[in-house]
Amino acid sequence: MSALYIITSQSNGLVLDIADGKRSPPGSPVYTNADKNFLSQKWAIDTDAGTINTYLTGNFCMDIEDDQLVINPFQSGKHSQQCERKGLTIFNRNNNYGSSSYWKRGGSKGDRGSTKC
Repeated sequence: MSALYIITSQSNGLVLDIADGKRSPPGSPVYTNADKNFLSQKWAIDTDAGTINTYLTGNFCMDIEDDQLVINPFQSGKHSQQCERKGLTIFNRNNNYGSSSYWKRGGSKGDRGSTKC
């Protein structure tokens, strides 16, 4: 697995987290939460596929459904799952909608790290 990251909002310091943690079925919402070093707050970037993958659920990645950020199984070429990082901002590859965030390396299970990327 590639490096793990904690994605933190520049505006309020909250981090991206998955509702219900390990029990998250497809379509589970991604929301902001205080940084508690939960595994559900760790993300891996697949630059080839253009996805941000959750550490918890294997092949699940961030997706946009009905204007809500959720996790779903990876589907090759699905535009709503494709994003990229430009500096400290995450953009959807297809519509250039972006959100500013900090990227902290989260290391491995239990290793929080603090490197900004």
